[in-house]
Amino acid sequence: MTAKEYLSKGRELNLTIRSHEAIIDNLKRLEQSIPTPQFDEEVVDRTRSFKAPFEKWLYKRLDWEDRVKKEKEELAKVQKELGDVIMKIDDTSYQAVLMLRYVAFKNWTDIASELSFSDSYVYRLHGKALLLVEIPKEDSRVEYE
Repeated sequence: MTAKEYLSKGRELNLTIRSHEAIIDNLKRLEQSIPTPQFDEEVVDRTRSFKAPFEKWLYKRLDWEDRVKKEKEELAKVQKELGDVIMKIDDTSYQAVLMLRYVAFKNWTDIASELSFSDSYVYRLHGKALLLVEIPKEDSRVEYE
C-alpha cells in the first residue's frame, strides 16, 4: 500500500457516506409521496395490505441512517489516525497540505488559496510530503479474505 492509498481511505469513506446520504434523501422523498394505482398491470386479486404506504420507505431510511451513523463513527476514527500519521512529519507546510487534502477533504484549488500558494507549488509539496509519510505496520500488510 502506498502512502497515497493509505491517506485516501478517509476520502473514500467520506464519498461513500455522501452517496448513502443521497439515498436517505431519496427515501425521505419516497416516504412523503402518494402511491398511485398501476393501470398498466394485470389485475390480480390479492390480500389488501393494511400497512401505511410510506412504512416500507420509513424502515429502509432508518436502516440506512443507522449505517451512515456507523460509517461516520468509522470516519472520525480514520481521520484521527490519519491526523496522527501526518503530524509525525516535521515540516508544517507538508502537514498543512496533507491535512487539508486527506483529513478536511479539500480540493487542490481550495488548498492553494487557503495556504496562499500556487496550484503547482501545492502539487510539489504534496508529492514531497507523500515521500515522508510513514504508514503504520498494521495497515501496510496485505489482507486476504
